[in-house]
Amino acid sequence: MSESTVRPNPAPPPAIQPRRSRLWWLLGASLAVLLGFTGWVAWQSQGLEERILAEIQPHLATDVHIEGLDVSLWGAWPDVEVRLRGVRIADALGSESDFLTLNRLDLAVACWPLLEGRLEVRSLQLSEGQVNLRRSTDGKGNWVFWKMDESSEVALSEWRIASLALDEVVVEGAWASSREVTRWSTEVQDAQFSLVSGIGGALEMEGVVELLRSDLSIAEEPWLDQVGFSAEVQGRIGGDDVAFVLDHARLSHGPQGVDVSGRLGIEGGELNLMLRSEAAELGAVGNVLPPVLRPTLDAVFSRAGGQADLDVVVGQSGLSDVPSSWVGPSSATWDGAWAVRVDLAGTEFRERNESVRMQAGILVAHDQGRGWKVDLSGVRAGVAGGEVQVSGVATGTGGQWHLGADVKGIARPSRLMDWMTPAVQWPEGWRMGEEGQVRAEGRLNMKGVSDGTWSWTVEDGAHVSASGLAWDGHGVECGIGAVDFHWNASGWTANVEGVRVPGAEMSASLEQAAEGKVRLDVVAADVSDLLNWWQDWSKVKVPAAGATSIAPWNVSVVSGPMRHGSLSADRLQVEGRFNEGRLEVTLLTADAMGGQLEATGTVDRRRADFEGRMAEVDLPSFLEATDGLGQATLLPRHVRGITWAQGHLGYDFQRKNGVPWDAQVTARIEEGELIEFDLLQEIPAVLEADRKYRFIADADDMRRRLKRVRFEPLVVNVDFERDVLSLTPVIVASDAMDLGVEGWYRLGGNMDFTLDFALRDLKAAEGELGTVEEDGLGHRFFLAVGGTLEEPEFGYDRGAHQEHRRTQRQGAWNRLKGVLQGKVVEDDVPESGPELPAQDVEVVAEDSSESSDKKQWPVRVSNLDDDDDF
Repeated sequence: MSESTVRPNPAPPPAIQPRRSRLWWLLGASLAVLLGFTGWVAWQSQGLEERILAEIQPHLATDVHIEGLDVSLWGAWPDVEVRLRGVRIADALGSESDFLTLNRLDLAVACWPLLEGRLEVRSLQLSEGQVNLRRSTDGKGNWVFWKMDESSEVALSEWRIASLALDEVVVEGAWASSREVTRWSTEVQDAQFSLVSGIGGALEMEGVVELLRSDLSIAEEPWLDQVGFSAEVQGRIGGDDVAFVLDHARLSHGPQGVDVSGRLGIEGGELNLMLRSEAAELGAVGNVLPPVLRPTLDAVFSRAGGQADLDVVVGQSGLSDVPSSWVGPSSATWDGAWAVRVDLAGTEFRERNESVRMQAGILVAHDQGRGWKVDLSGVRAGVAGGEVQVSGVATGTGGQWHLGADVKGIARPSRLMDWMTPAVQWPEGWRMGEEGQVRAEGRLNMKGVSDGTWSWTVEDGAHVSASGLAWDGHGVECGIGAVDFHWNASGWTANVEGVRVPGAEMSASLEQAAEGKVRLDVVAADVSDLLNWWQDWSKVKVPAAGATSIAPWNVSVVSGPMRHGSLSADRLQVEGRFNEGRLEVTLLTADAMGGQLEATGTVDRRRADFEGRMAEVDLPSFLEATDGLGQATLLPRHVRGITWAQGHLGYDFQRKNGVPWDAQVTARIEEGELIEFDLLQEIPAVLEADRKYRFIADADDMRRRLKRVRFEPLVVNVDFERDVLSLTPVIVASDAMDLGVEGWYRLGGNMDFTLDFALRDLKAAEGELGTVEEDGLGHRFFLAVGGTLEEPEFGYDRGAHQEHRRTQRQGAWNRLKGVLQGKVVEDDVPESGPELPAQDVEVVAEDSSESSDKKQWPVRVSNLDDDDDF
């Protein structure tokens, strides 16, 4: 079998050579055109710097200095990039400072128009420099550094800037209007605008701006202080008029800020600004307050919470045509510099744990002259468990402020006290009860300075009332039934009823006019308990204010049963006048100790002094009320009698040691008795123990007589000073004996008294030797009493006896001379001496069986050397 091979016919070659040739030809032609265009552009760009300067120079109206200029053809292709270094433009108004200084100014100009000899700016960027804007009072601006001649080939209105940017440029300005000068300073962190010429040559711009550390002062008053600002800006610049709309703007000071929208403009040379913020955080609003208001309102806004609608207006012109916007206050005193309006509804102010919840109200603040003014209208707030309504006006200037407000409200006392703390500090352990209510209505005036000092007054017709007040502490409850306080044209009046405090129940009425008047009606009082309670409350400090400046007080106190320790009175009445820390008591009367007391005197911070008298006072009650005058030996059960007294009584509040009392008193005692007084029983005991007196003293009889001694009416002078009670010589006549007493006693310490009595009183009238009778020689016995009341010491007082004998002998000699001369001579006995009529002692012996029939023969008892014996 033979083999065969099948071969296909060969295909013709593909026809691609002509296509490749055309591709290469097109590529080469393109390169040739590109090279030609590049060469042509390079040829055209020669001298571009000179052409740019030549294009700008005809439009400049002031000196412009440029340290260097760089042109990059490819840096911003298809535009040409121009960089100016060290740009300085002189002030058009001739000021020594420049209008503009920049480290760098970058321009991007359209390439094709430039090649045709036209300058079309695509973008403009100002970096790292400063712009100083000034407007003079005649309306000229220093920023007009270009010529406004429309006959030039290229006018400003024909310029187009697609992008204007500022980066780290400080802008300062001073804008003079017909009323005031507005100054500002801000650092432009970043700004991007597009500028397009509009109708009539006006320049329309749109973009965003971010400013740092912006300061603004209007009429020399600072309005913004280091405030940041960012916004989307859209506006128009035409001639001297400027109008910008601000959207999504934000004012900030520190971490907090306020979102706003508004309008900024210049019309007729007057600057105007309108900003509005809806639901702004009120705490942040305080951060952007004008510095002129910040010292006064910052403390308020720093405690604020919640959201409020906020409007800010600067200037009056150019805003009236803005629909549905607040264009400033209607106040005639607003000069148009600035104004702020805050809708307070829904906001809250906190003070420690208390809050004020604003339900409604509008606050409008604005400048006036050299100060500011705040109007409050329709303010209604929940506070202190109640509600308050306020409307008023506050003004301020030079660090001083004044507020006049109409106030009406109701509150819970406990919540109100929380608000008043720490201005009013309650004693430790005391708290206000939850019950009761306080109502107030009237006009309040307050004034103060920026250092925190303030005062207040209330106008005629104001009224404050309270009811059901209660507070407690340390297991003690206090309360006030009702308080009614009224202000009138001449002052104020107050009535307080149902006062319950430890130790007292009372009511009071007070009035302040030309002089103050206070009347206290005390139902009953325990002064000791009241003073203990007052120890806590006397430390309470209330801030001094205008309303606490009170004229002298005329004081009237009427009290029912009153007690202070053991001292008590069934009735007490005091009339007096209190002025500059001193109380002058014109009348003090009391029913006490079974008698009546009357006194006048003075009381101040140092001491109290009274001149007075007491009548028909029960002597035991007196000793009980005065705690025995500081001794515990003579007790109320030992005495009987009725006492009258007159003299001086003083009390030293500043004395730290000893008894603070002092007195100089003349007292009269009637129906006096001493009953079972142990100290008197010491006298017969001493006589019985001494052999010298034993034969003339009947100790048992004396004990019997001294168990109950009835006195004749007695007058005694008592001086008490610095714990020492001094008794001037006095004769105490009684049914037991006639006793002379003088000496002194130191409270709680020693005493030194001399007791003298006739020898006839040492025995009973009928004794073993017969009847004891006087012989006219006046023999007396002198007893010294020392030691203490608790442990008395008795002994013979030789000095007193000798003085007595000298006085008697001198008296006898004077009488003898008088008889010889035919004159009647009275006994020369010193008034200070405790002397009885001159008597001697005669002892007569009588036989009992013949006593009625026989003549009595007196038996003389030798009295030689009696000065030594007795």
